[in-house]
Amino acid sequence: MASDRLNTYTWPTNMSANAVLMKFDLSQLPAGVQIQSATLSLYQVEAGGDISYDVSVHKIINHNPDLQQSNGYTFNGVDGWTANNNCYGNIPLGQADIAPAEDVSSLDQSLGYKTWDVTNMVQDWVTDLASNFGLLLNSDAVASADSYRFFAASEANDTGLRPSLEIRYTFDSNSMVFGNYPEADVPGTVQDTFININQEVNVASDRLNTYTWPTNMSANAVLIKFNLSQLPAGAKIQSATLSLYQVEAGGDTSYDVSVHKIINHNPDLQQSNGYTFNGVDGWTANNNCYKNIPLGQADIAPAEDVNSLDQGLGYKTWDVTNMVQDWVTDSASNFGLLLNSDAVASADSYRFFAASETNDADLRPSLEVIYSVEF
Repeated sequence: MASDRLNTYTWPTNMSANAVLMKFDLSQLPAGVQIQSATLSLYQVEAGGDISYDVSVHKIINHNPDLQQSNGYTFNGVDGWTANNNCYGNIPLGQADIAPAEDVSSLDQSLGYKTWDVTNMVQDWVTDLASNFGLLLNSDAVASADSYRFFAASEANDTGLRPSLEIRYTFDSNSMVFGNYPEADVPGTVQDTFININQEVNVASDRLNTYTWPTNMSANAVLIKFNLSQLPAGAKIQSATLSLYQVEAGGDTSYDVSVHKIINHNPDLQQSNGYTFNGVDGWTANNNCYKNIPLGQADIAPAEDVNSLDQGLGYKTWDVTNMVQDWVTDSASNFGLLLNSDAVASADSYRFFAASETNDADLRPSLEVIYSVEF
């Protein structure tokens, strides 16, 4: 127990002669965390025998060893490990009290840090703290006699060489609703408008219009921006759902409205129109709409989601998870989103939605984000 080294050793040929036992107290991890990764690191201080030597890591089961007293025969100085014949003289060495290898590292003879992935093991322990009997690093059981790898222990004089377990984790999912109404988690965080094939600015409108004119051409596009600054840094987005309330519909019985991330230009929604993204500078030229009015059609990423809308009034939703994750990862890329009219619909087909300016606050646009935070 007091050794400054942790030894793995093969003797005789093809038999483990040493095993390393380790325990980590994980009680300071918050309850309910989800383990994203767990990496065990040991510093190899000496090596001999075979050029390549496999050291496997296992979860200890059946018995909870007392590391102050355990040895090759007993797990606590009194009670024996489960009997097996894997080692010399049938000395048990804990070989029947381990789960299958969670990871195997094929170690060369160079000194330095060696690592093992123990993510699943640590998640099991966090889920059921009582199951944390520690782990066992096993010697190579198919190696030449007197092959070995030695590592620095927690008692090593050089503290920088001592074993470590690095854990990255997330809390249980949280949710946050962005919208311009009092009941939202983050009110006052939405800007919206719609643009059409003219120079009108519609930011004060109480509606957000998608409209097809002439046949098979978009005549309107909805622009929306969400201020996501209150999401925690490093948030991992589980889902992000955009909700709009459809207040009027006409034309085709089914009408596809697609949602796109805006790229290339960061529009000023107070000034944007079918020709310019800020009242002065033009959207990228394209010929997708009537008289080649750009309407932002060349400044959007491919559709992230498409909703085929019937004419029923009520809430309509789009999945914008990837888009929101991009914005959280790089807040400077948040130029907002564009909801596009159906470009393969009959002329004068349309779907109108309540804007942030509508009098009924319950009908205003919202974005519900479910996320976790990684540490």
